[in-house]
Amino acid sequence: GSTLIVAARGSDGAMWYQAYDGTSWAGWKSLQNNVNSSVTGVSQGANASLFFRGADDEIWTLVDTGGSWGASSLGGQLASDPTAVVDKTGTTLVFARGTDYALWTTPQTGGSWASLGGALASDPIPVVDQSGTVWVFMRGTDNVLWSIARGGSWGSWTPMGGQITSNPAAVCDQSGKLWVFARGTDNALWTISPGGSWSSLGGNLSSDPTAIVDTSGTVHVFGR
Repeated sequence: GSTLIVAARGSDGAMWYQAYDGTSWAGWKSLQNNVNSSVTGVSQGANASLFFRGADDEIWTLVDTGGSWGASSLGGQLASDPTAVVDKTGTTLVFARGTDYALWTTPQTGGSWASLGGALASDPIPVVDQSGTVWVFMRGTDNVLWSIARGGSWGSWTPMGGQITSNPAAVCDQSGKLWVFARGTDNALWTISPGGSWSSLGGNLSSDPTAIVDTSGTVHVFGR
């Protein structure tokens, strides 16, 4: 819709959020206790969904339908922050690292968790390109950037090289180009696109990078 929602885990372990209607913030409200991870969210038309790992290590979702929030468990036994993306069919796919370090995924609409293999040392980072292909990027246990993609079906894990020390960030710009960003062993910001080579953007990061594309098509990257 037209409402901006910001959500985070509070110092009390609960989910807190604020809504912004374009003019003012509504104030912080508590939604759910026992939040055991960072919070991620997706926009779904007029609705929004938030995802988190609970104290039971299951992935939970909070869905906003017209300002009324409902909670439900997606199950699983996961060991990372969840991430989510809406694919070209409108299905929300949820990803997380399992206790076996593999990538696991499930649709928000229900069904069982499926393993996509791999050996993750970071949160999985999904993005959808202009063709509708779903990509997931991660730092492997070898500190190399790895990717896996789904067009009609999931392919195999592909190493993209590098030696990275953060969660990656990924966006698709208006030209259809995928950009992946990560902090290197020199603490600089590095970037690569599938099929390309790594290049340094400099800086001295002490956090994961995050990236977004604005309405003009400009890619912005932020980091501490």
